[in-house]
Order: sequence, then structure tokens, then C-alpha cells
Amino acid sequence: MGELILRFFPAFEPRPRFQVGDEIARPSANFVPDPEIGWRMRPEHEFIVDTEEYHVRYRSNAQGFRDERKVDTPEKSRKIVLVGDSFSFGQGVPFDQTFGALIESRLPRTAVHNLGLQGFGIDQMWRVVKSVGLPMRPDLVIVAFISDDFTRSLSAYRPDVGLNKSTFGLVGGMLEKQTPADRPNALIRFIERHSRLWVGVREASRLLGHQLPIGEWWELNRALLDAIRADCRAAGTRVLMVYLPTRELRSFPALRSYMQGTAADFVDLGNQPPSSRRPLHYPQDGHPNPEGHRYVAEAVLGWIGREIPELAERTAR
Repeated sequence: MGELILRFFPAFEPRPRFQVGDEIARPSANFVPDPEIGWRMRPEHEFIVDTEEYHVRYRSNAQGFRDERKVDTPEKSRKIVLVGDSFSFGQGVPFDQTFGALIESRLPRTAVHNLGLQGFGIDQMWRVVKSVGLPMRPDLVIVAFISDDFTRSLSAYRPDVGLNKSTFGLVGGMLEKQTPADRPNALIRFIERHSRLWVGVREASRLLGHQLPIGEWWELNRALLDAIRADCRAAGTRVLMVYLPTRELRSFPALRSYMQGTAADFVDLGNQPPSSRRPLHYPQDGHPNPEGHRYVAEAVLGWIGREIPELAERTAR
């Protein structure tokens, strides 16, 4: 009866999780596969996205990340590495209006390297920090994310990008890369593809995971956040976690408790709209608009001014 009733609600349409080996990558005009992080932009590449809400050009550097300048900036004596998804990448805004570029514009001696990429999950942010960010020897790593990025950690394929990525599972409390042999059995996969009730239970579990630190959705991503912090600590680099605001403000008490309980550096913007109530996101697209990027930049700059004031100094000591 539950299955029959839920067939009248499109939100419960089955959306099976993509497992390792499920999909074959398709060619992409703007992205290339990367065995470590999933995908990057095509190096030294430009493309334009034109919608009813914005007309924006995206340009990549030689590393395959969004940039309007060369990676090396010798005139800057300090570095910040920014890691994230399309919100950090700056979908819908010119590069100089992204919150990473705005932060750099206010820190005269500091270069901000934006390693955010569209569709990234927390797992890919971890791999970017480890394989690309930390080798740059930054003074600060900023990991900026939304709760949807937790869900992306569970999937091995990104349909809108058309490329695969690694996924990880917890084995004895340790993160291990998954293989096709780790796919669930035929019965579970059949249920994932056909059951509306399964979708309802899964979504309820994720909603509950925002409130309480329980379930696979939360536990896997907690381990990934732990791994990011451990790698930065081993490299002697401070890391700031930023929970970004989405169009529908989504409080994340479980995340906030985790950050407080582990004494993590954390800026929570998930349920703090600006006092002016100005829209921070494009109404249809849902990504931050220029005002949204300014809002995030101001919050991060405020944290830097309090915690690492030397990054904002105009002259060397």
C-alpha cells in the first residue's frame, strides 16, 4: 500500500546509488577524468554558460582548476587553498566575484588558489586537499561545502558531468577505497531501482543525520572530515571548515556538534541569513549570486582577522 501511495509523489522516484563499475564515463567537452579526484576542467580551457539568470565565462589554468591568472604568484608571500564544489567554483558568477577571489582581494600578501570543482563530494575534497592542496604548502586550507556534498560521497558517478570517481567505505573504522566487488547483492540493487519506500527510508535517514550523528550517511562523511583534518595537521597547516548557505536554509546540528566537540575551526553559515534579507542565490539555479559570494567572503575574512591576522597584514613584520 505504501509503494502504491508513494507512486503519486515524484519526489519518491527511485534514484539508485551509483556503485563502482556501474557506469561507463562519457566524453565531456569541458572536463577530463582524473584517477585521484574524479575529474578536472580541461587545462587551459574556456567555455561559456548562458542562462536566463547569468552569462558567465569559465577559464581553467594548467592544473585544470578555475582561474583567471597563472598558478604561480611570486608577489604573494602567503597561500590559501580553497576546496569545495560548484558553490566554491563560482557557478553563475564571474571569477573576480567568487568568494575565493574576494577573499584574496582583501588580503594583500596572500594568494587564494581555488580548487573547487562542480559536483564534488566531501570524499573528492579530501583527495584534492591531499594530492593537490597540501603539496602547495599553503598557510591555510578552506574546505567549503553544503549538505548535498555528503550525499555525493556515496555515489561513484556524476550524471551531469558524465564521469566516474572513487568511493570509500568504512572497514573497521578506516576508510578503504571501494571496488566493483563491494557492490550490494542483486536483491538490494533491485529494491534501490524500484522501491519508493526505500527512497523514503533513505531520505528520512539523511534528514535524521542532520540532527543526530548516526547512520552511514553521517559516519562516512565524519570519517572523511577527520581525514582532511588529520592530513592538514600532519602537514602543519591549519584548516577551516565552512558550511555554506543554500537557497533553502538547512540547519545541521550534528555537524555543528561534531565541530564543537573536536575543537575544529568552523564557520557555520547554514542557518544565518544576512540581516538585510537580500537574496543570496539565483532563484531558479540555486547557486550563490554575487551577493551570496560577498556574504561568504565577509564571514571568512572575519574569521581570518580574528584567528590568523598575519594573513591580512599589509607589510611584513
